[in-house]
Amino acid sequence: MKTANQRLCPLPVSSIACAVSATVLLSLSTPSHAFQIDTGNPDLSATWDNTIKYSNAWRVNKLDHKVAVGPGTSNSNPNLDDGDRNFDRGLISNRLDVLSEFDIKYKDVGARLSAASWYDNVYAHDNDNDSPGTANSLSVEHDEFTSDTRRIHEQHTEILDAFVYGSKEIGTTSLSGRLGQFTQIYGESLFFGANGIANAQSTVDLVKLQSVPSSQFKEILMPTKQVSGNWQLNDTVSVGAYYQFEWNKTRLPAAGSYFSGADFVGEGGERVFFPTGELRHGKDIDAKDSGQFGAQLKFAVEDWEFGLYAAKYHEKTPVFYFRPAALVPGADDTFVNVYPEDVKVFGASFSTLVGEANIAGETSIRLDTPLAGVGGTIITGMDSDNDSNPAYPIGKSWHAQVSMVNVYGGTAFWDGASFVGELAFNRRLSVSKNADQLDPNTTRDAFAMRFTFEPQYFQVFPGIDVQAPITIGYNPSGRSSVTPQAFGPEHGGDLTLGLKADYKKQWYASLTYTNFFGEAGPVINSSNSFTYQQNMKDRDFVAFSIQRTF
Repeated sequence: MKTANQRLCPLPVSSIACAVSATVLLSLSTPSHAFQIDTGNPDLSATWDNTIKYSNAWRVNKLDHKVAVGPGTSNSNPNLDDGDRNFDRGLISNRLDVLSEFDIKYKDVGARLSAASWYDNVYAHDNDNDSPGTANSLSVEHDEFTSDTRRIHEQHTEILDAFVYGSKEIGTTSLSGRLGQFTQIYGESLFFGANGIANAQSTVDLVKLQSVPSSQFKEILMPTKQVSGNWQLNDTVSVGAYYQFEWNKTRLPAAGSYFSGADFVGEGGERVFFPTGELRHGKDIDAKDSGQFGAQLKFAVEDWEFGLYAAKYHEKTPVFYFRPAALVPGADDTFVNVYPEDVKVFGASFSTLVGEANIAGETSIRLDTPLAGVGGTIITGMDSDNDSNPAYPIGKSWHAQVSMVNVYGGTAFWDGASFVGELAFNRRLSVSKNADQLDPNTTRDAFAMRFTFEPQYFQVFPGIDVQAPITIGYNPSGRSSVTPQAFGPEHGGDLTLGLKADYKKQWYASLTYTNFFGEAGPVINSSNSFTYQQNMKDRDFVAFSIQRTF
């Protein structure tokens, strides 16, 4: 089991999240400056940290009609363009974040409580949409954000961690556990958590990942109410297990927000334009809170660490049911978000040192996993569900990935440097239900990769260290039928160039430019199939942030 301040960075369906994930990962090395509370008791310790961060971002490109208007079509796809049309070149985010963390420990027991709050005034104003005929909002004018979109992007406060923990020596063994709301991760994924074993445990806040440059990893994962335990049997063998008391969905970019790729996806999605008329947002088919659990066995053999895993979970990202009454008897002209239940995963992992580099990898099999339906949407009636009678394709898949983390010493070109990279692969093994609904543009196999190299320069000015991270993500081959958006566009990807600085390890600043490359196109084509093209081609952006922890 890995906690939120360790190695994994899981990213579900959005390829945009990958564009800034390297910055998140490298922020793990950012030292904290905890405010120590004097308790007067050597067995009792307490800390209270408060991090204030200001960030903003600017759109670089004009709207590209190959994205907002699909190739070979004469009209804009009205269900895919609001996020693109709502922002002209210029400011797309102007945000203030506050993160507060309190930890208390007495001997071998303790508790943690953290909360986050943010305000982004870009979403407090009208937007730049000049196409009232294609705007999908119903509750507001075409150039306004819906209240649900504003609730997520403009102003929000939430509790993050809220748990108690403890440990106890039992003979020559050690037993530890946690109860409450927290995050945990199995496996060895780095960037491609949606492709890994970690997909079973983790829920991700993609809104914060995309909106706030240099977000700390612990801010991106969304804690879940659960109980977990770990039993260290000896120096080389441990077993662990967890049970989750609730199901949470991935926080996707809300409809009409800058990184939104479809106008009905995420909070704020109110209607879909359909050939037979509009479909209104109906009651979503959420997954149940029960039935999510897992276990792991970790053991070491000389310089190798191995893991075996099993878990059952419900998907955190949706498929969509369209219910047009004109086509399906008994349908009610609605669309709903559907979250598939009861996916099983079995996997294994390894980790070792090769020279000074940490090499790790994992492989897993998923059973009863949802596959890519035609364009992610299924036309169906009222009797389809997310369990016993699904309308989306279901099957078996194989997943694998390998990663490397290395730190380098000084050379003539830098004072120090770090490298983080991962290769990912998945294969559709079989389709057991609704094979006719599988998207025709998918391939059996798909590959993806992501690398970050960060040279460091110490004391460039008195008290100031500088880093210059370079990150590239690329999909060299394949159109995944398991994680169609997580791997990004075929033969496309993203490139981020950055400059970071810290002053006396107290103030931290970051400036980045992100470019999305590959053949431009919308998420789906005129046949309602996934294009696997770069739907963010015209949304390059520059981002800046500055923060301090007190």
